[in-house]
Amino acid sequence: TTTPHAAGAVNVIVTNADTQSGTCSGCFTYVAPAPTVASVTPNSGATAGGTSVTVAGTGFGAGANVSFGGSALTVATIAATSITGTTTAHAAGSVNVVVTNTDTQSGTCTGCFTYLAPAPIVSSLAPTSGPAVGGTSVTITGTNFQSGATASLGGSPVTVSSVTGTSITGTTTAHAAGAASVTVTNPDAQSGTCTGCFTYVAAPTVTSVTPSSGASAGGTAVTLAGTGFVAGATVSFGGSALTVSTISATSITGSTTAHAAGAVTVTVTNPDTQSGTCIVCFTYTAPPPPTVTSVTPNSGASAGGSAVTVSGTGFQSGATVSFGGSTLTVSTISATSITGTTTAHAVGAVTVTVTNPEAQSGTCSACFTYLGPAPTVSSVTPNSGASAGGTAVTIAGTDFQAGATVSFGGSALTVSTISATSITGTTTSHAAGAVNVVVTNTDTQSGTCTGCFTYVAPASVTLRATSTGTGTNTYVVPKPAGLSANDVMVASLSANGANTMTPPSGWTLIAHTQGVSVVDLWTYYRVAGPSEPASYTWTASSSATGVAGIAAYHRRRIRGDGHLSDRIRAALGRRELRARLRGGQPRDRDRERARRDDRAQRCDVLVHPTGRTQDRGAGPGAERDLCHAEQRIDEWRQLRHCRRHRLPVGRDGVIRRLGAHRLNGDLDEHHRHDDRACRGSGECDRHQYRRAERRVQRLLHLRDAGTAANGQLRRAQ
Repeated sequence: TTTPHAAGAVNVIVTNADTQSGTCSGCFTYVAPAPTVASVTPNSGATAGGTSVTVAGTGFGAGANVSFGGSALTVATIAATSITGTTTAHAAGSVNVVVTNTDTQSGTCTGCFTYLAPAPIVSSLAPTSGPAVGGTSVTITGTNFQSGATASLGGSPVTVSSVTGTSITGTTTAHAAGAASVTVTNPDAQSGTCTGCFTYVAAPTVTSVTPSSGASAGGTAVTLAGTGFVAGATVSFGGSALTVSTISATSITGSTTAHAAGAVTVTVTNPDTQSGTCIVCFTYTAPPPPTVTSVTPNSGASAGGSAVTVSGTGFQSGATVSFGGSTLTVSTISATSITGTTTAHAVGAVTVTVTNPEAQSGTCSACFTYLGPAPTVSSVTPNSGASAGGTAVTIAGTDFQAGATVSFGGSALTVSTISATSITGTTTSHAAGAVNVVVTNTDTQSGTCTGCFTYVAPASVTLRATSTGTGTNTYVVPKPAGLSANDVMVASLSANGANTMTPPSGWTLIAHTQGVSVVDLWTYYRVAGPSEPASYTWTASSSATGVAGIAAYHRRRIRGDGHLSDRIRAALGRRELRARLRGGQPRDRDRERARRDDRAQRCDVLVHPTGRTQDRGAGPGAERDLCHAEQRIDEWRQLRHCRRHRLPVGRDGVIRRLGAHRLNGDLDEHHRHDDRACRGSGECDRHQYRRAERRVQRLLHLRDAGTAANGQLRRAQ
């Protein structure tokens, strides 16, 4: 067995006991121990190479070479226990380091060096800030990020969601407020840092609210004091948003919105969702309760549908209104007024209640009355009566109430009985004409029957107006002023030399006479209709100078002969007179005497169709004498069984006194004779009638002569 010897070739010498020896030159080589590799410092480096390393071990021989995963180390120095040099490029990963001496002996250090990829680079972070409590989603942008890389913000780890070569996403965790560096570390321990790239933001704090109370209706201007307020922050007062005006880091101003009365917590929330609260820092105060003063109108149908206005104070938007428990359909609301429409409710007075959104309410007791159906009036029986009143009537209809009142054109009915469908009573006085009948129930509802009753005036005739006209061939007379429907117009025309006269349409000839000097006299009448022409034109058969006049009389119904007026009956012709004398019946003398007295009084004033009016007693006396003559004719006609009829005696101008006196004398004689003839027998025989007719004709002849003379006098004037 060899004993230690320095490495190298040696001679082998064999020496016998006799001292003889034999040598074999260089027959044996002492080999040095194989090298060992204990470590590499540093134990990693860039894949691009260039890393200065020191390989530690033993048995390194001069000329030894070093391999890093197959990539040769550029050796700088070799000692028995140390080799220095620079790495060359190699793929990333862990490699074996092998030192091989010149004697081919080698030593290996397994996985003692790792080739590293490029270190990560962090270029930016988004967003750049977030709440200190964490929870912000962030994206880190850079290069050389490796799968499995980790990230931290100021030492607080980021909860990584995904990693790509250029991006890492994740969520921040809690950290003290302030700026923090972002570090990305690859699995190979290489890392990249972005200094101060992220800021942890502290949550806002709310320390006070000034003022600390306000109306529950909102509108209170407030200032919040605190810290950490960020532009875009929102403020809540017990859940009701503040209308924000300005924001600074320590102050927020704005106006409150509506909220129920009571203390509330004020919360400021920054855009990063961090919030700060001030517990019970503000109190909403309730306004005075609403008051209800009136409802207009104060009644309506029980079926609803009445438009009403509720007046009062303290009404708030969103207020509700109850009419005896039935909800009002609200249209508009102001602080002092609510309008709406009633809904159905039972008949009767109800309390009106207004309730504001904060539950305060005000009432108005019996301020509205639901009414039953309004009465209707369908008919009145009889439908006419005297204007003096006293007519017993029955009113038919529906929904009449006990205590109802009845008006006939404003004149109250004296009520006798009332049922739901009938009212009886007696009319009171009222001007003549058709009137509305109105039934008004105790609840003020009323029903009307238009024109259902007519007050009838007693018989009378009054002069309405007159108008005149002249001509030679045509006579145009204007319509009398104020002419009304059913007025009676009497036209008188006189012309010298005209044989015939053509009247306007609708005029009826009463009489045509021819007096002395060929003067023709015509009398016409017409009942005015609803619409009359502005004038009326008569046309003579030949050119003849003359005058024409129209007198319009307002007439009322006269018992016994319809609508004929006394003036028309006074102008009836001879044939009508004969018929009445033959077929008439006697009248009571007392009644006739009263009429004569009245007629004598009317002889004091004469009204001419030409428009003139004069005192009969103040003139020459011709008109007064003629009027009395007419009165005597009436007296003469009072044969015991003869119906009275006024003879047509001309009144259309001044009649000479001579003719009037002669007529009066004849009348006196005939009156005395016929009165004696009838007084004893009780009736007038046919012979007496004939004699009476002859006398009447004579009287008419005298009248015509006087009328002709009157015409001549007018022409002379």
